[in-house]
Amino acid sequence: QVFNISVNLRTKALRRWTLLQVAVRNGSLPLVRLMMERLGGDASLRDDGTSLSGQQQQEAVAKAKSAAKGKGKDGEGKEAAKKGKGDAKKGGSGKDAKAQEREELIRRLYRPPFPAASGGNCLHIAIEYNHIEVLEYLIHKAIETGKLDMLDAKTLAGRKQSPLVMASALGRVGAVKLLVDACRDHTDATAVDSLGRSAAWYSVSRGWEGMLPELAKHSDLRALLSDQALTDGGNMHAIKRAAVDDHVEPVRQLEALTGDKRPQLSTVIGDLALRCGAPDLLRPVELPKYLTLLMLCCNSVYKAVSSGHRRHQLSLLRHILSSDGKSTPENQTALHFLCGAELPSEETPREVGGDDESEEEDRPPTLALAAVPRLRGAFSYAAYMTRHRHLIEAVDLLLEAKATINVRDHCDATPLSYYQLQYQLLERKLPHFDH
Repeated sequence: QVFNISVNLRTKALRRWTLLQVAVRNGSLPLVRLMMERLGGDASLRDDGTSLSGQQQQEAVAKAKSAAKGKGKDGEGKEAAKKGKGDAKKGGSGKDAKAQEREELIRRLYRPPFPAASGGNCLHIAIEYNHIEVLEYLIHKAIETGKLDMLDAKTLAGRKQSPLVMASALGRVGAVKLLVDACRDHTDATAVDSLGRSAAWYSVSRGWEGMLPELAKHSDLRALLSDQALTDGGNMHAIKRAAVDDHVEPVRQLEALTGDKRPQLSTVIGDLALRCGAPDLLRPVELPKYLTLLMLCCNSVYKAVSSGHRRHQLSLLRHILSSDGKSTPENQTALHFLCGAELPSEETPREVGGDDESEEEDRPPTLALAAVPRLRGAFSYAAYMTRHRHLIEAVDLLLEAKATINVRDHCDATPLSYYQLQYQLLERKLPHFDH
């Protein structure tokens, strides 16, 4: 009995951990096994002491308050008695009396703050410190002893997350796999935290590789990956958040698992696909304009075999780029990819000679779709990668075809302004840039 009390005894500071919780934090599996099997350790206790001993904690707080009030009354009586003794001692003891009054005032007003705590059980601690072996033992022990509530219990502070949501938020793919496989009937994969974010939301938005397929193993895909489940309390969709940080792979896995078209996110997915070089995310039904412009700019113009062929393709492109003089993401994308694609050179084939190595170094690299990192900087990036020669040719052909090249982006800048700034910068840094 003495050992049982000592194992579950709490500290008075920090997160009020028990000895078992300290062992879990340190990842000591033999010690955790010893405490639970031999010494009666309780893994369901929370680290702030409000799980099973909440009533005791409330009683302790009430006693502390009553004791403080009693001391306050005694202090008032002592102060009254001191005042009745006379004013003879005011000279030397005046400072002492003021100091005592100040200390008494501080003692009355000061209340020690409650210890900061997350309110999680041993499962949360094992996930937080990424101790997979300890987590596996705790899960099997909870199922064996019938303490199934702790498998899906939420923390009492912070974001109030269940073990599965916490594991997905921290990127613990191994912990997610273990929880899904071992607790498939005892955990809710669609549970959300205080911010309205589910495990699937965290896995998609934060780009954790390999986590989404694990969550989808034994779950209903309609409930797990619906728009409602992938939208948090702030109305932020997981795909939108993933697109901000260029997380392509989770979005690709999500589209492969659900097959949904998600028309309300077509622009977001299309921009992500074009920006990060993921043409498989461009669905013809969803994004016909994006796909048409992509094929026209990166295939027709890029693969043109002669200047006449390129001029013919550019004349067809003129109608799309015009758009009644309006600046749209589509015509900006077309211009960026047109200028980012290296146009074939019409120079005669070089002869085999001693200057092969130098000519090989001077040859501009071939640009593919993945070479353009962002739409805004694609024009300047193309100016650098194509060594300025083919870019000027593309602009000349656009002007000759009377295409609208004065489109402006959200910064009120045209592609030519991007090119001009980048060209001046490269001309200063590279003396032989245009030679």
